Amino acid sequence: MTSKYDESARAQLIRTRRGTWIDKSLFPEVRRECLEILRKVARDSEGKGIVEMLRGEREHLNDYPLGDLLRSLRSAPSSWEWLDRDRLNWAGLVLFSEKLYEYRTPEEREAWILVTKAREFVNVCGCCGRELTSQEPVYFGAKIYVGMWPLRWNMVAKPRHICEPQYERTVLCGSCAPEWLSQERNDVVTQLCAHCERPMILRLRLSELRNMFCSARCQRAYHRQLQEDKKAEATEKAREKRAEELEKVCEVCGEEFTATRRDAKACSKACKQKAYRRRKKGS
Repeated sequence: MTSKYDESARAQLIRTRRGTWIDKSLFPEVRRECLEILRKVARDSEGKGIVEMLRGEREHLNDYPLGDLLRSLRSAPSSWEWLDRDRLNWAGLVLFSEKLYEYRTPEEREAWILVTKAREFVNVCGCCGRELTSQEPVYFGAKIYVGMWPLRWNMVAKPRHICEPQYERTVLCGSCAPEWLSQERNDVVTQLCAHCERPMILRLRLSELRNMFCSARCQRAYHRQLQEDKKAEATEKAREKRAEELEKVCEVCGEEFTATRRDAKACSKACKQKAYRRRKKGS
């Protein structure tokens, strides 16, 4: 299978990427490859319950390996036979897509991993993979090609997206950034990350400008530091309040003093004795 990947149009298509640009002339051949994979997975799934379930033949699922698999799922009820048609179809599509993803090329897997890493840590470019310095400007808002969707669907619609290109939003370096993210344009702005102060190049749109952090890691670090600062401030206030409570005036001689206990009323042992004798005499 690996030798086929080396000559596949899908692998060639990934290698043509130049930032957001891609050689779309390869799309027809790539779609043909994806359709062949769909047919192969469908043929291989015959007799295992997945295709049968999608056809609505759920009354015989006990006769297929899929029945055992559904019962083993942690989220499945004790009796999956009572699941409605839509939920059973959803489970079948999930299992079917897992089979399809086994046919992704190494290039497509690496592209997906790189996009995710760039988005999470902003330490590499999501397209070329070049390591980025801590204060190097990074470009947000662009999507790059990471492979083909053999099959897409959602809970309320039938599968209708077959063999479509998959684009993912990621972080790019200056070399891979598209022309519409050039800093010379009037609709592009530069703002600093609220945590690390890295320059972020963004489109002048409200949805983009809401992004205060360059990465999820910076966002977590910022809020963690915020909590630590609040805790330190509360500790300091408690310390100051305690210090204020220990500043007292002696009830015997009238002198100010710093007590070692909150209930102290005299500044010295002598004043303490005088206060004691007054209370005893008064009683």
